[in-house]
Amino acid sequence: MRDNAPIKEDTLNLEILQKTEDLLEYLQIALKQFPKCEKHVLAADIRARVYSVMKLIIIINKKYHKKTTMRELDTEIEMLRVQVRLAKNLRYVDLKKYEVLSKKINEIGKMLGGWSHIKLKKQSALRMKRRIRKRVELYNDGMIEFEDLNSTIQSYFGLMKNCDSYKLKESIIKNIKLKRRNKNG
Repeated sequence: MRDNAPIKEDTLNLEILQKTEDLLEYLQIALKQFPKCEKHVLAADIRARVYSVMKLIIIINKKYHKKTTMRELDTEIEMLRVQVRLAKNLRYVDLKKYEVLSKKINEIGKMLGGWSHIKLKKQSALRMKRRIRKRVELYNDGMIEFEDLNSTIQSYFGLMKNCDSYKLKESIIKNIKLKRRNKNG
């Protein structure tokens, strides 16, 4: 039975790396739509971010103590989300491609959450609650779309999936109050 544990972890490592490679392949197509002036700026930053994600996945696979590197990877994935969302808002990426990219990024985020069984620290849980509360406020004020809010919430839920976080998830769900306000006042 013990012999199967490393195989399962290696399989997960290969899966998350494969998902990241799939994201990169799809991203290459989406980045071709960028205006010429942005191909060497935002498009290059997004591409570099995905390479950074891949590098961190490989590093995590090789390390014994993974916690710090996993935080770095989580940060890189969140920054990737922000950059892709910015590209959508600037209309460099159409809505359909944005949805596909978001889905692929979320899958990677969920797999990262399932990669290890982390006990969330109180500080991390509070930070998650604050960030989700802020995203809900932005949604209620009409500053972001529901897809963006849902993407953030699902990402955190993916991260919490295999953590000791049932009460945290329950608390977050209970405190989400969506009251969309009109942008015009």
